[in-house]
Amino acid sequence: MTDTELVHERLDGVTAGVGRTGDVVHKVLTRRRDDVLAHRAASEAPDAWNYWKREAEALAEEPGP
Repeated sequence: MTDTELVHERLDGVTAGVGRTGDVVHKVLTRRRDDVLAHRAASEAPDAWNYWKREAEALAEEPGP
């Protein structure tokens, strides 16, 4: 995925990994991880606190440089 893996909240079911390649930080989002507690799992419901797609949608709406 990346040259350097970065520390991130591993208990959250939405984040699959975070890493850096040069000056670029990559965050991999997921909607399904089997290694998290049920109350930390990603949700499919847009109104849930841990809706897996919310962060990707927010980043897609941000204007570029």
